[in-house]
Amino acid sequence: MIDKYLYSLIAFSATDIIGYNRFMTIKKTFTDISEFLDCDTPYQMNLLGLKTELAEKILLNMKTQADKIIEQCEQKKIDFIPHNSSLYPPLLKEIIDPPYLLYAQGKMNPTIPLIAVIGTRNSTPDAEEINRWFCKTFAQYGLGVVSGLAKGHDAIASETILENEGYTVGVLGTAIDTIYPTSSTNLYHKIKEKGVLISEYPPGMTSTKWRFPRRNRIVSGLSQAVCVIQAPEKSGTMITVRIASEQNKDVYVVPGNPMVSQNSGTNTLIQNGTRLALSPEEIIKDVLKSNPNLETIQFLAQEKSPKIQEEQKEATPVKIIEEEIDPSLSIEERSILELAYQHIHIDEIVRTLEMNIATLNGLLTMMEIKGLIVQKPGQMYIKKELA
Repeated sequence: MIDKYLYSLIAFSATDIIGYNRFMTIKKTFTDISEFLDCDTPYQMNLLGLKTELAEKILLNMKTQADKIIEQCEQKKIDFIPHNSSLYPPLLKEIIDPPYLLYAQGKMNPTIPLIAVIGTRNSTPDAEEINRWFCKTFAQYGLGVVSGLAKGHDAIASETILENEGYTVGVLGTAIDTIYPTSSTNLYHKIKEKGVLISEYPPGMTSTKWRFPRRNRIVSGLSQAVCVIQAPEKSGTMITVRIASEQNKDVYVVPGNPMVSQNSGTNTLIQNGTRLALSPEEIIKDVLKSNPNLETIQFLAQEKSPKIQEEQKEATPVKIIEEEIDPSLSIEERSILELAYQHIHIDEIVRTLEMNIATLNGLLTMMEIKGLIVQKPGQMYIKKELA
């Protein structure tokens, strides 16, 4: 059942000329916003500060467009999530210009904490592996991922979270019924089944380039934290980071090889003081602190998720319990192996063992040659039998 209030929101969303600020003008002027639709066009234009003939035609056509949108949504099973709905994400309401209406396909679950995972379309294999590691771990903790569904890191994040039975929100920069890029067609349909696709643009609305940067405010607005996997200096990812900072979101950056141009933006962010993320747990810990529950208490007490503990026990119980220490190993090598029972960054090894970085690099290289440890992307290390 579509009431007058929702019908008005649908009519407003049919045009680009009624954004958040003009919507608020209408809301403050009328006790019932549907009254605006019954006003004559000159009054509407004067109230909203519009003067062009095109704007006049758009306002005259709003009700007709609303009727078409409702019909299309019924045919395509597209849901309406108005700003006053219990399904509307609470964090999104807190941004400066939240959408007053979302179009959705799938299952919106506003209770699942979300992490925005973003990065360049031109991703590199090592960064893609880090992306999958982070998103798999997020899923293990019951956290969801939100992305803009662009090719590259956005698509990888959503695919990984779904592969690990997690929850994902795909934010479209196009109409809710438009798949872009077309390479994401399969992913688009998977998210409809297991997550949710959302857009502030109704079915049938034409696609334009400027809508994509606008989408980024929703990506960051939905999230409790933003994880930047990889980004060059000039990119849409960096726009999202700026928006996230303006929204007072916690932004985390994965460091990358400085010789690779795709990492120039992320490394610059780190230089400028953005928080470094050397493992997914660093982000998870902060997110779970703001979502207290039993699992959070267990995590904060043990520094490890119960789900991950179970996986490690199932994967390597015999090796961990029955493993014999090679007497030929040096004290330093034994210490590193004790630390490498899970992924650990080289900087953490340096801090823990208080070892010179040059000495440690040589030692790690020899341990790799001996087959004791494996280096992972981002200067992470783990015991070979656990890799």
